Amino acid sequence: MYDMFERLLYRTDIPLEEAVAFTLNYLDFQNVIHHKENRDYADITFDYDKIKVLVEVEGTTKQGDKDKVLQLEGWVKAEIEKGEKDPAQIQGFFIVNHFRETNPENREDPLTKHAKTFLKHYHFRFLTTYFLFKIVKQVNDGKLDTKNARQILWEGEKIE
Repeated sequence: MYDMFERLLYRTDIPLEEAVAFTLNYLDFQNVIHHKENRDYADITFDYDKIKVLVEVEGTTKQGDKDKVLQLEGWVKAEIEKGEKDPAQIQGFFIVNHFRETNPENREDPLTKHAKTFLKHYHFRFLTTYFLFKIVKQVNDGKLDTKNARQILWEGEKIE
Protein backbone atom coordinates (compact mmCIF):
# COMPACT_ATOMS: atom_id res chain seq x y z
CA MET A 1 0.00 0.00 0.00
CA TYR A 2 2.77 2.46 0.88
CA ASP A 3 4.38 1.84 -2.52
CA MET A 4 1.15 2.94 -4.23
CA PHE A 5 1.04 6.16 -2.22
CA GLU A 6 4.74 6.82 -2.85
CA ARG A 7 4.10 6.56 -6.60
CA LEU A 8 2.10 9.79 -6.28
CA LEU A 9 5.34 11.67 -5.72
CA TYR A 10 7.67 10.50 -8.50
CA ARG A 11 5.82 8.51 -11.18
CA THR A 12 4.17 9.29 -14.51
CA ASP A 13 1.87 7.60 -17.03
CA ILE A 14 0.07 4.36 -16.07
CA PRO A 15 1.89 3.84 -12.71
CA LEU A 16 0.88 7.36 -11.64
CA GLU A 17 -2.70 6.90 -12.85
CA GLU A 18 -2.90 3.60 -10.93
CA ALA A 19 -1.67 5.33 -7.78
CA VAL A 20 -4.23 8.14 -8.13
CA ALA A 21 -7.08 5.65 -8.70
CA PHE A 22 -5.88 3.52 -5.75
CA THR A 23 -5.79 6.61 -3.52
CA LEU A 24 -9.28 7.76 -4.57
CA ASN A 25 -10.58 4.26 -3.76
CA TYR A 26 -8.73 4.30 -0.44
CA LEU A 27 -10.53 7.55 0.43
CA ASP A 28 -13.90 5.94 -0.40
CA PHE A 29 -14.81 7.96 -3.46
CA GLN A 30 -17.57 6.14 -5.33
CA ASN A 31 -17.31 4.25 -8.62
CA VAL A 32 -13.59 4.95 -9.21
CA ILE A 33 -12.58 3.62 -12.62
CA HIS A 34 -9.10 3.76 -14.14
CA HIS A 35 -9.62 3.76 -17.90
CA LYS A 36 -6.17 2.43 -18.74
CA GLU A 37 -7.46 0.41 -21.70
CA ASN A 38 -9.25 3.40 -23.26
CA ARG A 39 -6.73 6.10 -24.16
CA ASP A 40 -9.50 8.12 -25.85
CA TYR A 41 -11.18 9.03 -22.59
CA ALA A 42 -10.39 10.55 -19.21
CA ASP A 43 -7.67 8.72 -17.27
CA ILE A 44 -9.94 8.17 -14.26
CA THR A 45 -13.60 8.76 -13.46
CA PHE A 46 -15.41 8.72 -10.13
CA ASP A 47 -18.63 9.94 -8.58
CA TYR A 48 -18.99 12.47 -5.78
CA ASP A 49 -22.31 13.74 -4.47
CA LYS A 50 -24.17 12.75 -7.70
CA ILE A 51 -21.52 14.44 -9.85
CA LYS A 52 -19.47 12.51 -12.39
CA VAL A 53 -15.84 13.55 -12.20
CA LEU A 54 -13.45 13.15 -15.14
CA VAL A 55 -9.78 13.22 -14.21
CA GLU A 56 -6.77 13.95 -16.37
CA VAL A 57 -3.51 12.88 -14.68
CA GLU A 58 -0.10 14.18 -15.72
CA GLY A 59 3.37 13.36 -14.45
CA THR A 60 5.96 15.79 -15.75
CA THR A 61 9.48 17.09 -15.10
CA LYS A 62 8.15 20.64 -15.50
CA GLN A 63 4.86 22.47 -14.88
CA GLY A 64 1.44 21.15 -15.87
CA ASP A 65 0.45 22.91 -19.07
CA LYS A 66 -2.64 23.99 -20.98
CA ASP A 67 -2.47 21.04 -23.39
CA LYS A 68 -3.57 18.63 -20.66
CA VAL A 69 -6.26 21.05 -19.50
CA LEU A 70 -7.55 21.27 -23.08
CA GLN A 71 -7.45 17.48 -23.31
CA LEU A 72 -9.59 17.36 -20.16
CA GLU A 73 -11.97 19.88 -21.72
CA GLY A 74 -12.37 17.51 -24.66
CA TRP A 75 -13.27 14.61 -22.35
CA VAL A 76 -15.80 16.76 -20.48
CA LYS A 77 -17.32 17.97 -23.75
CA ALA A 78 -17.62 14.38 -25.01
CA GLU A 79 -19.28 13.38 -21.74
CA ILE A 80 -21.78 16.23 -22.05
CA GLU A 81 -22.55 15.20 -25.64
CA LYS A 82 -23.45 11.67 -24.45
CA GLY A 83 -26.46 13.29 -22.80
CA GLU A 84 -26.46 10.88 -19.85
CA LYS A 85 -26.03 13.58 -17.20
CA ASP A 86 -26.95 17.21 -16.85
CA PRO A 87 -23.81 19.26 -17.68
CA ALA A 88 -23.97 20.74 -14.16
CA GLN A 89 -23.35 17.20 -12.85
CA ILE A 90 -20.04 16.79 -14.69
CA GLN A 91 -16.77 18.11 -13.26
CA GLY A 92 -13.25 18.11 -14.66
CA PHE A 93 -10.23 17.55 -12.40
CA PHE A 94 -6.60 18.00 -13.40
CA ILE A 95 -4.15 16.14 -11.17
CA VAL A 96 -0.47 16.88 -11.79
CA ASN A 97 2.77 15.42 -10.50
CA HIS A 98 4.90 18.44 -11.44
CA PHE A 99 8.72 18.59 -11.32
CA ARG A 100 8.51 14.92 -10.37
CA GLU A 101 12.29 14.46 -10.23
CA THR A 102 12.59 17.11 -7.49
CA ASN A 103 11.90 16.64 -3.78
CA PRO A 104 8.19 17.50 -3.39
CA GLU A 105 8.89 20.12 -0.74
CA ASN A 106 11.19 22.02 -3.13
CA ARG A 107 8.99 22.01 -6.24
CA GLU A 108 8.11 25.20 -8.04
CA ASP A 109 4.67 26.40 -9.18
CA PRO A 110 2.76 23.35 -10.48
CA LEU A 111 1.01 25.13 -13.38
CA THR A 112 1.94 27.35 -16.27
CA LYS A 113 0.19 30.70 -16.59
CA HIS A 114 -1.89 29.39 -19.51
CA ALA A 115 -2.87 26.22 -17.63
CA LYS A 116 -4.20 28.40 -14.80
CA THR A 117 -6.14 30.58 -17.24
CA PHE A 118 -7.81 27.58 -18.90
CA LEU A 119 -8.53 25.82 -15.59
CA LYS A 120 -10.33 28.94 -14.39
CA HIS A 121 -12.14 29.40 -17.71
CA TYR A 122 -13.57 25.89 -17.67
CA HIS A 123 -14.19 25.90 -13.90
CA PHE A 124 -12.05 22.78 -13.53
CA ARG A 125 -10.44 21.87 -10.25
CA PHE A 126 -6.88 20.83 -9.77
CA LEU A 127 -4.68 18.97 -7.33
CA THR A 128 -1.02 18.21 -7.14
CA THR A 129 -0.15 14.62 -6.35
CA TYR A 130 1.89 15.94 -3.41
CA PHE A 131 -1.27 17.52 -1.96
CA LEU A 132 -3.10 14.21 -2.49
CA PHE A 133 -0.21 12.37 -0.80
CA LYS A 134 -0.32 14.68 2.24
CA ILE A 135 -4.08 14.21 2.62
CA VAL A 136 -3.89 10.41 2.39
CA LYS A 137 -1.01 10.43 4.90
CA GLN A 138 -3.21 12.32 7.39
CA VAL A 139 -5.97 9.73 6.88
CA ASN A 140 -3.50 6.86 7.24
CA ASP A 141 -2.10 8.43 10.44
CA GLY A 142 -5.62 8.79 11.90
CA LYS A 143 -5.48 12.61 11.88
CA LEU A 144 -8.25 13.01 9.28
CA ASP A 145 -11.29 10.89 8.47
CA THR A 146 -12.12 9.89 4.90
CA LYS A 147 -15.27 12.03 4.74
CA ASN A 148 -13.34 15.22 5.53
CA ALA A 149 -10.50 14.13 3.25
CA ARG A 150 -12.95 13.77 0.35
CA GLN A 151 -14.37 17.24 1.07
CA ILE A 152 -10.89 18.80 1.10
CA LEU A 153 -9.96 17.10 -2.17
CA TRP A 154 -13.29 18.04 -3.74
CA GLU A 155 -12.50 21.71 -3.16
CA GLY A 156 -9.21 21.27 -4.99
CA GLU A 157 -6.17 23.46 -4.61
CA LYS A 158 -6.41 27.20 -5.06
CA ILE A 159 -5.33 28.44 -8.47
CA GLU A 160 -3.26 31.56 -7.88
